[in-house]
Amino acid sequence: MTSLSVEMLAADAAEPITSAGNAQLGIAVLAGIAVIVLLITKLKMHAFLALTIGSLALGSFAGAAPADTIASFTAGLGSTVAGVGVLIALGAILASCSRTRAAPTRSSTRSWRRRAAGRCPGPWS
Repeated sequence: MTSLSVEMLAADAAEPITSAGNAQLGIAVLAGIAVIVLLITKLKMHAFLALTIGSLALGSFAGAAPADTIASFTAGLGSTVAGVGVLIALGAILASCSRTRAAPTRSSTRSWRRRAAGRCPGPWS
């Protein structure tokens, strides 16, 4: 029986973009999370933009070059979008179809039944 080693599990690991130590990376992660939370809660920024700015802040707090941070971000985002992009597009299409067709909800179905049974005087109740 073969055993798994760290080298086998991390075969496709990317090269680090910074030589910061563990303490600096830990502080950078906490600062990046704080930036994201503040942008969303205080400035009411869209979550995608806050995550983008937070990741750039994390890279700068970790001591990485801005060009390396942007390249790493775009590579990670590109691989993620390539994997789930079709699913997101289909979900958006289904959502727009349900909006335009005025998909029935439970409450509208109940009110239709009440009107049909004569217990509701009209569509405004």
